[in-house]
Amino acid sequence: MLATLAVLAFAAIAAIAAVPASSSAATTGSEDPARGIQLDGLVADSSCPDGLRVEVPRAPDACTHGPDPAPAGEDVRERRSVPELRAEEKEEQLDAAPELADCIGDGASGDRVELIYARASDRPDRYSQTVSLIQGLAGDMADRMKQSAAESGGSRTLRYVTESCTVVVRNVVLSTTGDDTLGRTAGELAAKGYNRADRKYLTFVDANVYCGVAYAPGNVARVDAGCWNGRVGLHELMHNLSAVDPAAPNTSGGYHCTDESDLMCYSDSPLYPTMRQVCPTSHEALLDCNGDDYFNTAPRAGNFLSGNPGLNTADSTFVADRDLALPVFLPATPSGYRGPRYTVRADNADDDLCVYAIRPTTGARVRLFCVGYLGVRSADVTGALLSVAGGAGTVGLRLIATDRGATRAYGFRVTRTGVATPVLDERDGIAGQQSSSAPLGSIDPSTGYPVVYDRELSLELNTAPVVSYSFLPASPRPGDAVTFTANATDPDGSIAALAWDLNGDGGYGDAQGATASRTFDAPGTYRVGLRATDDTGLSATSVADVSVAARPPPAASGSGTGAGAQSAPDAAGAAPARAQPGAGASGPGSPVAGESAICRSTRTSLASERAALGRLDRSLATQSRSLRALKKRLKRGGLTKGEKRRYAAAAKRLERRQEEQRALTSRVKRLDKQVASRCK
Repeated sequence: MLATLAVLAFAAIAAIAAVPASSSAATTGSEDPARGIQLDGLVADSSCPDGLRVEVPRAPDACTHGPDPAPAGEDVRERRSVPELRAEEKEEQLDAAPELADCIGDGASGDRVELIYARASDRPDRYSQTVSLIQGLAGDMADRMKQSAAESGGSRTLRYVTESCTVVVRNVVLSTTGDDTLGRTAGELAAKGYNRADRKYLTFVDANVYCGVAYAPGNVARVDAGCWNGRVGLHELMHNLSAVDPAAPNTSGGYHCTDESDLMCYSDSPLYPTMRQVCPTSHEALLDCNGDDYFNTAPRAGNFLSGNPGLNTADSTFVADRDLALPVFLPATPSGYRGPRYTVRADNADDDLCVYAIRPTTGARVRLFCVGYLGVRSADVTGALLSVAGGAGTVGLRLIATDRGATRAYGFRVTRTGVATPVLDERDGIAGQQSSSAPLGSIDPSTGYPVVYDRELSLELNTAPVVSYSFLPASPRPGDAVTFTANATDPDGSIAALAWDLNGDGGYGDAQGATASRTFDAPGTYRVGLRATDDTGLSATSVADVSVAARPPPAASGSGTGAGAQSAPDAAGAAPARAQPGAGASGPGSPVAGESAICRSTRTSLASERAALGRLDRSLATQSRSLRALKKRLKRGGLTKGEKRRYAAAAKRLERRQEEQRALTSRVKRLDKQVASRCK
C-alpha cells in the first residue's frame, strides 16, 4: 500500500517471541494504539511461523499477519459520527457512484462472504444508521475487484450473502469485552453460529481498537469504525483468501507485497523490505500489480500463479466470474400459464457455457445465463422464452460452449415438463453442431474464447386462443343497440385481454372486455372484430360482417342469435352465422297478426328454442375444435398427465352437450310441425 500505510504491522513479533506462548501480553513499546496496532491476544509461536497466533476463547485458535496500521496522521481511537463515517467513505470510494454489489444465484448457497455489523453491549446501537453505509462498502469492494480482474482480461466479483438481490448485513451484539480483541470477537461470533466453513465473516465492529485485522488465511476479518471503507475492507478480506502468500515472488515476508502500487503492498515486519515502484500510483486502489503474486484471472505459462493455482485468489470459490455467474434474463413464468415448460442444465468441467433465447422478429440473441469454469446451473427458462417470444408460438434456444483449455468437457440438457425423453442431451465435447451465425472456432463475445459447440433449438411454447363472438339482435335494424358477446378460450393458458374493433378500421381500441355494444345508424354491411390475448401475449382474432337491413313497415320481426367467424391466430376472415330453418320475418317462428293465442304461444316457443339451438351449435363447434387440437397433440405424445385428464373430461362434456343438441333439435322439429299443421 502507500508509504503512509507502511508501519510496523508486525513490529511486535520479535519482542513477543521472547514471551511464553501461554501469555497474551505484548511489549508496550511495539504497540501503536493510535494507528490500531494492538497486540493483546496475539502470540508468537511455532504454530504460526509466518505470523501470530490468535487466542480465541471457546474456539480453535487461528493465525494472523497482525493488525494493519491506519494511515499516518489518523487516530483510530477517535469516535466518528455517522455523517463523518459517510463523508470519509465517500472520499475513499474507487468510483464516485459505486455499483450495488452483485447478487449471485440464490444469494445463499455455496461459498459466500457474509457481512456483519457488531458492537459491544455497552456501546450505542448504530445498525439502522450504518447498514446502508456498509452495503455501499460492499459495492465499492466489488468495484475494486471488478476493475482489478479487467487488467487480466477477466471479470470477477465477490459472492456476498444476499436476500432479494440486496447484500445482507447481520446485526450482532457482543459482550462488553467482545470487541476488545480479534480473538474475543471471533470467539463470540462462533458461539452465535457464525462459524460455517462456507463463509468468510467480514465484520465491521463499531469500536475503536484496530484499523483492520484478519485471519491469514481464515474465515474472520475485522474492520473497526476508524477505517470503515472499501479499501481496508477488501484488504482484510484478501488476507482471509490467503493473499499474499509468503511464497509469492514479491512477498514482503509478512503477508504483503513489495511491488507498489498495490492494495496489498507495504513494507512490514519482520523484514521491512525495500519497496519498488513497479506500477503507477493510480494502481494503489487495485489488486496485484502485474498479476504475478495473488490475483490474475488468466495467468500465462511461467507466471507464479499458473504454477500455484491454489494461491490465485481470482479462482477462489468465494469469488465469482461476474460475466458468467450473473443471471442476465430469467423472469418468472406468468401465473396461469399451462403450456410446456423448459428447463436447461449446463454442466461445465472445462469450458464456458452460455444459453440464449432468439427473438423471432429480429433473430437477435438474448443471454439468459452463462456458467463459468467448473460451474453447474439448472434453470427454468420458460418465463424468459415467453418474454423473448413476444406472443409467438415458438422461440429459438441457442446453446454455446467455448473452450478455455486443452480439453473439452461440457454438457447441455434441455427437458420439457411431462415428456420423459429430453429435448436435447449433449455431453462431453460433441463437436460439429453449429448454427449459421457462429462457425466453430469463432470467438464468442460473452466469454472471449473459441466456440467449440453451437446448437440452436426451436421450442414450442404456446397455443393461440380460440375466439369467436355472437351478437343480438341477430338481424339488427338501424337504431338498434347491438350487443356483442365474446366466446374465447385458451387451450393452454388463460385469456388475459379482450379488445373490440367496432368500426372496421383494424384498430382494437373501441371497447374492452367480454361484451361490447354499438348502434348502427343506417342500413349496410359493417365489419366487427374481436381480438383475444392470452396470458403469454399470443393473440387471435375473429372478424365478421354484420348486415344491417332497412327497417320494414311496422311488423313483428324474427329474432335469433348471430355469430362471428371462428379464426386462426392473427388471421382475419368471416364466416356467416348458422341459419336456422324458419327464421326471418315471415317464417314459422314469426308471430302473424290475427292468430290465436295458442299459435302465438307456439311460435314464441319455437323462436326461443331455435335461438337456444343456435347458441348450442356454436358452443359445440368451439368445443370440438379445442378437442381436436388436444387429440392431435395426444397422438403425438405431447400432452402432460394433467392435460390428458382435461382431455377426457372435455370429451365427456362434449358428449353430454351433443345429447342436449339432439333433444333440442327434436323439440324444434316438433314445434315446427305444430305450427305448420295448426297455424295457417
